[in-house]
Order: sequence, then structure tokens, then C-alpha cells
Amino acid sequence: MCFWDGERHITLLSPRNVTRARQLGELCYLLHRFRQRLNALRRRAPFECQRSLVESDPLLRRTVEQPAPDFVREHGLEEVNRIFCAPVFQSTLFVPWDQYNAVYWKTAVQLSGNRWRPLQPRPHLFTIGDHNVVGLEDTYLTGLFAANRILSQG
Repeated sequence: MCFWDGERHITLLSPRNVTRARQLGELCYLLHRFRQRLNALRRRAPFECQRSLVESDPLLRRTVEQPAPDFVREHGLEEVNRIFCAPVFQSTLFVPWDQYNAVYWKTAVQLSGNRWRPLQPRPHLFTIGDHNVVGLEDTYLTGLFAANRILSQG
């Protein structure tokens, strides 16, 4: 995949990116740390409400609530975002990158921002689907959560 750096097309492995090595390394570190927490959430999601899981994890909660521009500035990722991330978001999600929260920015998945819906809003009533995270995996996890709750209430 080629990106425009303002002067010419480059790839991630371009020698021109030596000057961006710190930012790219920081981005990889942040994505890895976030992915570990998100995977832990997904392991627990069949048994606990996603909203409760996000609220119980300070990193995930902050990421959901933090606007993407604030995240980019906080971590000094302006140039990497301008060259690599923003064009991908614009071309895949059709919305400018600065209208996302940090979760969008980190994973390019659509989240419901700080309005995560509880998956069991009332006794014997379950919300199933991709209301909080868009994707087949998350729809599956919300269904498992509902099924496990129903079975446990026997």
C-alpha cells in the first residue's frame, strides 16, 4: 500500500520513514497495548456486559471517551496520522479522522462512543447485535452473553 507524504508516494517500509521511526514505534506500542486489553474484553464478553467491561478498564474507558485529535496530539503522532492513518480512515469509513474517538482511530471499528448500551437493560431483556461495536465477532459475543445469562437464570 502506498501513501503520499506530501512530496511523493511511499510505503511503510520506505527509507524515508527513518525520520518517523519514533512515531511509528510509539504507534505500534499503543496499538499492541490496546489490542491486548480489547482481546481480554472479548474473552470476558460472553459472560459480562461489554459496557461494564469497558467501564472497569481505565485504558479502554479513556480510549472510548478520548477524541482522536486529543489522542494523536498526546502521543505526538501528528505526522504518522497525516500520512498513514487519516487517509485509511477517510477511504474506509468515509468520515474525516478527527471526528472519531481514540478507539476508532486505534482499531478503525465503529464504536458507540461514550454511549455504550448495556446488553441487559432490564431483567429478561437482552440487546443482541453490533450496537456497541460493528462486526460479526461482536454480534456473536453479544449473543453468547445473552445465551449464557438465559441459561444461568434457568
